[in-house]
Amino acid sequence: MEMRKCLSCSEIKLLDEFKKDKNKTNHRFKCKECTRKYARAWRYNISIAELEILEKKDYCAICNLAIVGQKNIDHNHSTGAVRDVLCSGCNYALGLIKENTDILKNMIIYIDKWENKN
Repeated sequence: MEMRKCLSCSEIKLLDEFKKDKNKTNHRFKCKECTRKYARAWRYNISIAELEILEKKDYCAICNLAIVGQKNIDHNHSTGAVRDVLCSGCNYALGLIKENTDILKNMIIYIDKWENKN
């Protein structure tokens, strides 16, 4: 089994942990994990260190439940500023209401209205 040292994390890993280059003849010099981290940090305009802090969080910043599966990095769609990590359900809900606090307030009023009648 052929091994290679990642130029980013300096770990020696199996060659399978490196993507092949565009012409599919050689492997890249950064491992898949480092490539993924770099791309995700670049997408949210944060450092790798900031990304790693966010990815270590195990609980959703909204519902406080353990995050199972993908950790969604929440960000303000207007400014691009990163806020925190959310579970998929809370991230999806924020997207559905278009981050509009008036809609969210109306949803709370609606739930409270019907909660008392049932």
